[in-house]
Amino acid sequence: MVGLDPQDAEGDFRITEFPMKADGTPDLENIAVYPPQAQWNVPGARAVVYGAAALKGEWKAVEGATAAERAAMRFFKVVVEVP
Repeated sequence: MVGLDPQDAEGDFRITEFPMKADGTPDLENIAVYPPQAQWNVPGARAVVYGAAALKGEWKAVEGATAAERAAMRFFKVVVEVP
């Protein structure tokens, strides 16, 4: 869960969902952010999902990663970019 303003009690928080495949790995082709970013109250804000093979490894944006890079991802973080 990520929020646009974690200090705000009325903050607008988002939930990111990673559906799982039958083999128990995350389905990175179908990541969803709820509610959709188009409904966010901060124009231009977006959530970027990053993955890495290890916690101290190299973090790479899931969007645009190759199939092999996504297959190696075991740890994920969501970064909210606010203009």
